[in-house]
Amino acid sequence: MRMQNQTHYSTKYLRAIVCRVMRMEELSPLKRKRMRVDIVQGRGGSGSGSSGTAYVRGSWIKVSIQTKGPLTDFDKIDFAVVVAHELAHCRGLSDDRSMRASARHGRPKTDAGKRRQLELYGWVLDVPMTPGKDLAK
Repeated sequence: MRMQNQTHYSTKYLRAIVCRVMRMEELSPLKRKRMRVDIVQGRGGSGSGSSGTAYVRGSWIKVSIQTKGPLTDFDKIDFAVVVAHELAHCRGLSDDRSMRASARHGRPKTDAGKRRQLELYGWVLDVPMTPGKDLAK
């Protein structure tokens, strides 16, 4: 995987999250090797979530991280879900109501769905989010 990080966060930890989600999405080793992942800083939207874009059956995803406040104000679970959602597009899934509402690829509205999402992506809370080298000074 080629990854370009244009955020204030450490590439090491963002890469760890993306790699684990790739394994969860069961991408083939060849597909994982050919993937290009661009992570960019959001333009200061109203929330602290993430958004993304990808082509269906493509090999490129772009994820934007929105932070409202300090660097610690980063929704890591939402980031992992957006990465999974975009990787699902690369696997061939298209945006439909079931994908957007699912715990694995979307933003569920029910408490049960949110609990399921926490079960799937709770591991991401243990990944530290530190500033990259240029901000660590």
